[in-house]
Amino acid sequence: EGAQGARALAVSEDGRRLLSGHEDKALRLWDAETGSLLRQYEGCNGAVNAVCFSPGGKTFLSASADGALRVWDTETGDCSKTILAHGGPAWGVCVNVDGGQALSAGGDKTLHLWDLAAGKRLRLFQGHDGPVRCLGLTLDCKRAVSAGEDKKLLVWDLASGKVLASASAGEQPVRALAVSPTGRRALTAGADKSIKLWSLAKGECRKTLAGAATEAALCFTPDGLFAAAGGAKGALVVIDASTMEQAAVFE
Repeated sequence: EGAQGARALAVSEDGRRLLSGHEDKALRLWDAETGSLLRQYEGCNGAVNAVCFSPGGKTFLSASADGALRVWDTETGDCSKTILAHGGPAWGVCVNVDGGQALSAGGDKTLHLWDLAAGKRLRLFQGHDGPVRCLGLTLDCKRAVSAGEDKKLLVWDLASGKVLASASAGEQPVRALAVSPTGRRALTAGADKSIKLWSLAKGECRKTLAGAATEAALCFTPDGLFAAAGGAKGALVVIDASTMEQAAVFE
């Protein structure tokens, strides 16, 4: 019941905690080994569409249906900053390696790079033909990957804002995306309930997990060996990222 309506997932650097964002506007912190709920956070004015930990895990960011990005203290639950990021729902957020910048994606078809301390936009990214539902950063923070309602998978150069590669993500809109720690692979979850494993270098789909019954949230573990998937039906599913087979379920 505690995982009902999970739209967003993130794994802590040590792999011991899972952070989830929900349709009921709440965020929840879980013990990744036992599945126990550790803490709940309140304060968003819309469904939570994306979450990510800052380096070190002392803070995390959320993106929600009210178009805002929020910075939270993991231990106290305090919201220290709110940025009105998009003229529509904010669907995705990622933070860079030093925690000073964040990339957001929204229903207004754009991505934005933000200075978190100042709350100012540094760069605008345009190239999608529909709402951008999800995004991810490579470990070196030089490239970003985004996807959404236009069924396109785009790879971006963060320094220039230019599109480096574009691929068709299939016949259905993409609702969730995760980039592996190496930046070589990505997972996408589509409206057809399938999860696809991609080679980013070649823009090719390598494997598909059909009938996953989840389309809302994806994230890799820090070692890249596993991924977690969550959706509206409540269960958080752990997937072997090599075989694309189900490894565990949290309910």
